[in-house]
Amino acid sequence: PESIADRVKLQVDDQIVEINGMPIQYFDQMAAAIKSSGDSIAFKVARARQVLSFKEKFDKENPTIGFNAKVPEAFIKSAEHVVHY
Repeated sequence: PESIADRVKLQVDDQIVEINGMPIQYFDQMAAAIKSSGDSIAFKVARARQVLSFKEKFDKENPTIGFNAKVPEAFIKSAEHVVHY
């Protein structure tokens, strides 16, 4: 089945800024808001200089929006730790 991200055509660099009226800054806030959403979700996405609003129903078997968070490469490099045995 098509995900919510596919239906609303989320794009690379879109930022989810609100879910069900709750401002979102961090990924864990988004995860908690999605879990408490019930069978539908209202969310706002910042894209370029616009804020877009959506209201969608969840797929009952897969209650997710359907995207992966973008992790900055600089963070990955700074978190890298090599252990030699």
